[in-house]
Amino acid sequence: MSPAERRLVIAAESLGGADAALSLCPAILGWAPARPSGLIIEPEDNDFWSGRDPKIVSTRGTLMARPTVDRLQRLARRDASEFGARLSSLAKALNTEWDCALAAGDLVTAACAGLSGEDILLLGQRAVFRHLSRVALLGGEPGPSEAARALADALARASRTSVALLSAGSHADDESIASLVERTHAVALVLDLEAGPVTGEESLRRLYIAARCPIVALGAARLGQPSSKASSSRRDRRGGCRTT
Repeated sequence: MSPAERRLVIAAESLGGADAALSLCPAILGWAPARPSGLIIEPEDNDFWSGRDPKIVSTRGTLMARPTVDRLQRLARRDASEFGARLSSLAKALNTEWDCALAAGDLVTAACAGLSGEDILLLGQRAVFRHLSRVALLGGEPGPSEAARALADALARASRTSVALLSAGSHADDESIASLVERTHAVALVLDLEAGPVTGEESLRRLYIAARCPIVALGAARLGQPSSKASSSRRDRRGGCRTT
């Protein structure tokens, strides 16, 4: 696949997560040139808080009421606009096109929709232990793919750190893989969904929660579906916002 056809799909739930992902983009795009394609997730309805009990603390240390879904949606639209501006700068430096969308629903489901060919998936979230971390490389048996190894090495060089190989046995389940990843302090987690041990959407979702850092997934086209799930407002490849 040519660089013009391959996409680097950068998905996040907030601008903070998007910025964490963007910091990895120069190394990823230096390793595999691609067209940046951004995605910010907005809450879909009042079910957003289902199963969550967030404690929101102000800068003064007082507990605050959780924001309404309407307010979170406004924040998501603002984040998408800012994310688009950052992608525009990145694409300009690379002399390539770009796009940025706002989508409702689940991050992993929306990010995987429409993936094809050699698209690379980058799920953004702030790394909790960034300054004490290595690049984690997840593999099953007989080990990570050569492409995943090369990408992890490129990210480690750019981050001035080393690669930590995480090996999951052939019979490892989602819980044990998530536990292995959760115990690792990583600036980024690299895996190849074609090589395993993670191969499905639900497994990737659990991994994202456990990782506490951006995830770079090769072979994610296996999860791609028609992009009817994702949607809403899209930023033009060269700038400006349009609604679809």
